[in-house]
Amino acid sequence: MAESANGLTLTVPLTERMKRVASRVARARQYWGASSRDERQIYLNVLAVLVMDFYLQYLKIDTDLELSEIWQFGSKTRPSDLPVRGWGRLECCAVTGDSHSVEVSFRNDRARVGYVAVWFDENTNIAKPIGFLDRTTDETRSKPLHDRVPFSQWQPLEQLLERTPSRHQKQTQDGLDAISLTSWAKHLYQNGWQAIESLSDPPWELSWNFRSHHHYSASSCAANRIEGVKVLDFAPYSESIVLLVGFNPNAMAGASSKETRGDRQEVKAGEEARFEPPLFDRTETDVWVRLYPKQDCQRLPYALTLQVLDLDNIPVMQATARRTRSLQLEFSGEVGELFRIKVELEGISITEVFSI
Repeated sequence: MAESANGLTLTVPLTERMKRVASRVARARQYWGASSRDERQIYLNVLAVLVMDFYLQYLKIDTDLELSEIWQFGSKTRPSDLPVRGWGRLECCAVTGDSHSVEVSFRNDRARVGYVAVWFDENTNIAKPIGFLDRTTDETRSKPLHDRVPFSQWQPLEQLLERTPSRHQKQTQDGLDAISLTSWAKHLYQNGWQAIESLSDPPWELSWNFRSHHHYSASSCAANRIEGVKVLDFAPYSESIVLLVGFNPNAMAGASSKETRGDRQEVKAGEEARFEPPLFDRTETDVWVRLYPKQDCQRLPYALTLQVLDLDNIPVMQATARRTRSLQLEFSGEVGELFRIKVELEGISITEVFSI
């Protein structure tokens, strides 16, 4: 039997449901041109993904199994990724028999955050995650596209668990805590953020937009919106700016149904879990960001900039004030995605990090 990389292990039962789903995916891929050898590997890859999904859900770590590339039947590769919400895609590598190494395809993909080895014993219908490789290390980056990695080079599973985001609080690579937008729906604000109605002496335009929206919602049953505000002080310039961030929780209804997978998180060994992905599942939501001057009868400072950044601090959207009364950016993001909002004035910047 393959040995674990000296860490936390959990035996996962290979249920008939898991094997049935893996077989169906492998047959579908063969229909799209996969060879018999590929069909066997695809079967094992899907099993590895399902096992890791069970494992992480058991440990209360959110995954997005429905977004895995294993369901892309026309793919020319043999994907084995499991998206971990708020983190990235974890590549699941199957190991069988008495092997002492794991075949790994080191894809040049930023979304791949790491690799996990999953050992199978098909005779006894059990599986174990046995090791982890961090994609961000120099050693991993320098490996060839395809390689066999001996167990001695794999890290304990604790290294994987230390890198996964918690359910309600995520952290970026530079140590900044991300603010969970979904917590606002429960009226849980933190780090200086608050509900609009809690803001003392809000700007007239912000108050008017807030009141008119709620009047419209009440009269026409429009979808509710969740918004939070924070006052940003640019002390040297005696300027105070109100930053507003909002999103539409109803657009996340399909995705939030995945929270009901708490049923799956409580599944005990020997019981079957639900693994079929839904045919339709909206996993994106609309997000909007606005800036207002704190004081009435004022305009935003000239050259004040508002940016949406990705996790590499690369601007993906930007707006600049020209003595306007407000600035606004709108975009869509996937559930679990992290993004940054940067407000800058005369070389002084304030950055906030959020998770959807």
